[in-house]
Amino acid sequence: MCELCENVKTSDFFPTPESYLTCLDYIQFLVDNGSFRKGK
Repeated sequence: MCELCENVKTSDFFPTPESYLTCLDYIQFLVDNGSFRKGK
């Protein structure tokens, strides 16, 4: 798991709304490229 996703997994909040949107964009990028794997 990449560091960004690990931080999302362990974070209870995002420091700014932009960081939340950046995270969503990154997850969408992974989904679009077939690199996203759903956990158990």
